[in-house]
Amino acid sequence: MRSTDQRNFPIVETALEWYRCSRRPSPLCTRQRQVPRCLGGGAPLPSSIAGPVFLLDGLGALSRQRSSTTGISIGPRGKNLHRHATEIRSLLVELSQHSVSHAAGTGTVKPNREKVLAAYADGVQAVEAIAARVTDWSAPTACREWQAVDLAGHLLAVVPYYHDLLDAAEAARPRTRLPIGPALVSMNARELLALPPSSGPNRIAIFLRLARHYGHRLAEADWHMTLGHWDRLGKMSLAQHTGLAIGEWHIHAWDLACSAGEDHHPADAATIAAGRSVLPGAPAEGDAWLATLIGSGRSPAVP
Repeated sequence: MRSTDQRNFPIVETALEWYRCSRRPSPLCTRQRQVPRCLGGGAPLPSSIAGPVFLLDGLGALSRQRSSTTGISIGPRGKNLHRHATEIRSLLVELSQHSVSHAAGTGTVKPNREKVLAAYADGVQAVEAIAARVTDWSAPTACREWQAVDLAGHLLAVVPYYHDLLDAAEAARPRTRLPIGPALVSMNARELLALPPSSGPNRIAIFLRLARHYGHRLAEADWHMTLGHWDRLGKMSLAQHTGLAIGEWHIHAWDLACSAGEDHHPADAATIAAGRSVLPGAPAEGDAWLATLIGSGRSPAVP
């Protein structure tokens, strides 16, 4: 029977090598069985290093083992222990940015900034493409009493709200007591009624201009700053809110597609689903896009 040290050390060794591969992909990605692809290749992290608990579990082995692969020698009180601790801390930072949650045996990688921005642009593009094919703007949608023209109005009302939140946050005066749930539904209804009468295509055209401008602002903004304080949710950063915003565009693109007898499926459903994890009761199991639609109150047809 293998000792605890022998059992735990390969986990730490694999973790350290993954970290090095993520930093310098080309020369160090050699252990294909344990690390199928480096971070730069876009593959998910290996399950053996899915959480810091594995690193902590194997930390004791670092003081008694030698790794021929990584070339790092550690003694009971070796001079390299501090360097190892530094690498472990660096790895933990990487894992916090690319953490994995396992539901029903499937890992979902939390989105990074580049993926969120790409999903944001994809959502705006989807609204534009689907709206161009809508022929009946009085058609009902999945949003209860809303017709397609009302949905276009809602999109138009939401994006200035996002701009206002970002304006306040950049001025170091983030909004407080922001609504969610029924209060948010009421606010959306009031803002829709306040819009001047207009056609669906006109509303979509203005939305596209404002949404793309907001996307440009997101690319330049500090994602760590507090965007606002929401009732029952508390403080939310710009990064967290943008994860919700991409769901807003894609879900309503699906609503609009349904009103025209079509369907919409985003290119990166996992990033959209992960962005909604800040909401209470956000589903985490099964198909990512199906779970997102159901979690937002939709009733998509399940094959």
